[in-house]
Amino acid sequence: MMSPLRRLRHRIMVSTPARVPLIWLRHRGLDDADAIIASYPRSGNTWLRFMLAELFSGHPTDFENIDRIVPEMGLQVHAQGVLPNQGRLIKSHECYRTQYKRAVYLVRDIRDVALSNYSRECSVGAHFMTFDEYLPLFLEGTTSGFGSWQRHVRSWIRSPLNERGAMIIVRFEDIRRDPVYELSRILTFLGFHHAASEINSAVNSNSLESMRRKEDSATKVPAGNHSEAGRFVRTGSVGGWKNKLNAEHLQLIDEYAGGVLNEMGYPTALEVQRVS
Repeated sequence: MMSPLRRLRHRIMVSTPARVPLIWLRHRGLDDADAIIASYPRSGNTWLRFMLAELFSGHPTDFENIDRIVPEMGLQVHAQGVLPNQGRLIKSHECYRTQYKRAVYLVRDIRDVALSNYSRECSVGAHFMTFDEYLPLFLEGTTSGFGSWQRHVRSWIRSPLNERGAMIIVRFEDIRRDPVYELSRILTFLGFHHAASEINSAVNSNSLESMRRKEDSATKVPAGNHSEAGRFVRTGSVGGWKNKLNAEHLQLIDEYAGGVLNEMGYPTALEVQRVS
């Protein structure tokens, strides 16, 4: 459970103006050879970076060594240069920034993202509200310092990186369906080739069960509680929202993010109903 001090810090950090100095500090020292693994929070970024870190290092990854191989933004100063010209692969949840020269952008269906964010924030005591109260704030981008999901996605897909082919877009759902193919795409984009057997090994050693075991034995995972919702590594569900969101939730999400959902290849609730 989040302490009162941490809860106050959380409230301050969801304010974009309050985050500006911290963002600047975290982005110091970026190099043109670096590449970013970017995503909105709760979109599978940790899982992806664990698999890539294992492929680049050739060694098992865990929550203790991951930041030396594929670090969080702000921790890159001591990270290994795993890319050509000693470039680093760095995780970021920020919207597109001009300092970024090359990127892998990971996107996940906003409906699963909203549920995952809500469960995680409840578990750490970041807020005490119902999902009905939370959803409009989430869609407006006021529950996170990273803004709204739709604004985040637009900032990347309409960025100069995407326009000049310096960015690859990967959907979380596609990685879950065919991780070997999607990881091969990412590796090719980054200038590498690994055999399918090597990629399969990285996928297997970072399965949901393996990631949960790593979380259970780690000391660096953000604290939650011992419930299922309190885990940092949750179920990684695809389409779990279909059994949890009601018609009012789905209509509201379509109003805010329907255009971006379509742009990223996700059906809106209305389209799902028509198919059904």
